[in-house]
Amino acid sequence: MDSSTTRLISRSLLVATLLTGGLLAVPSHARAADDPRMETNQPALIVAAAGEAVDSRIAVHHGHTGGDQVCLVNADNGLGFPGKTVRVAKGGRSAELTTARDGCASVPGVNWRGATVAFAGDGAVHESATRLVP
Repeated sequence: MDSSTTRLISRSLLVATLLTGGLLAVPSHARAADDPRMETNQPALIVAAAGEAVDSRIAVHHGHTGGDQVCLVNADNGLGFPGKTVRVAKGGRSAELTTARDGCASVPGVNWRGATVAFAGDGAVHESATRLVP
């Protein structure tokens, strides 16, 4: 198989993964070969490869060990976006948090209740915002 055919197949697999919400059956020979083109745990890269940005939303989870969490997720299927920066702001102070592998980040221990939580958006994921409410 030549390289242009391989690129076309890889792009088709990425688009199919995006359309199925990351639930794509990977052939066993590709898993056995550790083919990097078959990885589906990078939603932002999948979206960028497909050429379409997706809607996001920010979910707030209260009472986790260590305090509240904010999660930047795909608005359609709830899958988290890792490595994205969300900003928490309240009364002239702010903090930037980077989402972990699951798309979530722990809110610092100070009182942020009532704060605005926002993601500015990037080429793969649209902006979103919410408030930290009790």
